[in-house]
Amino acid sequence: RGRIVYALRCAQCHGRDGRGDVRAAEFMTPRPRDLTAGTFKIRSTASGELPTDEDLLRTVTRGMPGTRMPGWEFLPESDRRAVVAYLKMFAPAFAKAPAPQPVAVGRPLRMSSDSVARGRALYAELKCGDCHGAEGRGDGTSAHVLVDEWGRSIRPADLTRPWTFRGGADAAAIYLRLTTGMNGTPMPAFADAVSEEDRRDLANFIRSLARAPSAEELREGENAVWARRYVAAQRPAAGS
Repeated sequence: RGRIVYALRCAQCHGRDGRGDVRAAEFMTPRPRDLTAGTFKIRSTASGELPTDEDLLRTVTRGMPGTRMPGWEFLPESDRRAVVAYLKMFAPAFAKAPAPQPVAVGRPLRMSSDSVARGRALYAELKCGDCHGAEGRGDGTSAHVLVDEWGRSIRPADLTRPWTFRGGADAAAIYLRLTTGMNGTPMPAFADAVSEEDRRDLANFIRSLARAPSAEELREGENAVWARRYVAAQRPAAGS
């Protein structure tokens, strides 16, 4: 079943053999993931490790904001789980490694002005602005020279545009990116270098940089659909 779902929904971009080398790939930024490499950015596991099945399912379901990778939430869960099982067959690492284990996330630190201030100081101390820019707009002094593991140009996230965050913009998702890093990219893991509480303060500072998308960003452009989804997700639930 997973093979069928992959052929119908995924092969157009990731290729029949999962290498992401279809003819249209050169026109996509970023390029489709080479699934054979076993290198995945969005994970709940430690730096350098493979993602869990739930990580892969979450990406298949939600898609990858800011990219051409759509969400497949309208497919039955059984189909999504089947395609996760199938795509793991492309990467030999999944067969060789023990089942990956997620890191503990715990309860997010309450958002407060003190937490944001501590996070701002950490942002400067860790030189996050060298890539992401002093105000988080992705325009740091190193932004234009960054490359990924395969030598391709890669841009740091504009932290003021949370609807483009690949793994989500909630507190837990940002904390995970800081903790586990993003495999294959210059974004390091801070699990060993920065304390858990400091990472939560840094996550709160990053959340404080978020702005609402403009009317134009909601209306047009390749990220418009992600901007509209982000806005919809911020609305209070009925009865809350």
